[in-house]
Amino acid sequence: MRSTDHPAALLDALDREAQDWLLRFAAGKANGADIEAFKQWAAVDPVRADAFARAC
Repeated sequence: MRSTDHPAALLDALDREAQDWLLRFAAGKANGADIEAFKQWAAVDPVRADAFARAC
């Protein structure tokens, strides 16, 4: 399988970051520090919150 055959390869960097956050939360591996880091990440630019919403 080529890397471009994987759906994540079609995402831009911001969408990959959002997907990484979603996977961390969905796996139940997020702790309080992760939640705070996510809030800071999302607060930088509303586009990040949009990317997270798309990932969801």
